[in-house]
Amino acid sequence: MMVKRAGILACAMVALVWSTGCGDVFRPVANPILQPGGDPQRSQHVVVISNNGTNPGSATTLDVSGDTNVGSVPVGRGPVHAALIGSATIIANSIDGTLSAYSSSSPQASPATITLQPGARPAFVASTEGTTGYVAEPALNDVEAVSISPVSVIATIKVGTNPVALVETPDTKKVYAINQGSNNVTPIFTVDKSTGPAIAVGNSPVYAVASSDSALVYVVNQGSNS
Repeated sequence: MMVKRAGILACAMVALVWSTGCGDVFRPVANPILQPGGDPQRSQHVVVISNNGTNPGSATTLDVSGDTNVGSVPVGRGPVHAALIGSATIIANSIDGTLSAYSSSSPQASPATITLQPGARPAFVASTEGTTGYVAEPALNDVEAVSISPVSVIATIKVGTNPVALVETPDTKKVYAINQGSNNVTPIFTVDKSTGPAIAVGNSPVYAVASSDSALVYVVNQGSNS
């Protein structure tokens, strides 16, 4: 009887060793924790311009991700348009005939001033380059190219009548001046600041955007609803 019990116990021990040693292998389970996807936007800041009549205006920078006011700086008189060019924020001051330029990462620092040609009343600033901006001057039928660092005027470019807006292609090869008075668009070659033949569009063009592949420019014509 003792021998039989010992044999049963030995078989049970063998079965237990085989079960725990070969069959029950611990495998950790990884449960993914899903997170919101990234926001692949180029813009990180919004600039709000405050026009104070004949007194100096101001520019307030809002952080997009946190919806917070991160700084406000004084600018010139009659600010009408702002552009984010590279790491700089550029404000067009129509009454003063100047641009105010400051670092987008330091929106509390006093801006530098770029003085444009006499009689300039800048209305629009645009660029897809990091170091050069373009300024539409409707009163003079000109576009001025300006250097951001150091701040200075590079060239004065004659375009059509009453340029009210600008758009630069993403490949940085051309800037198009939207000429409201002459109902056409003037292409500007950024490499040497020369111009090509004017392109006729609809009546009273007011704005334009370029396609992401730089192949097309779309012009909004207020006068002809096209």
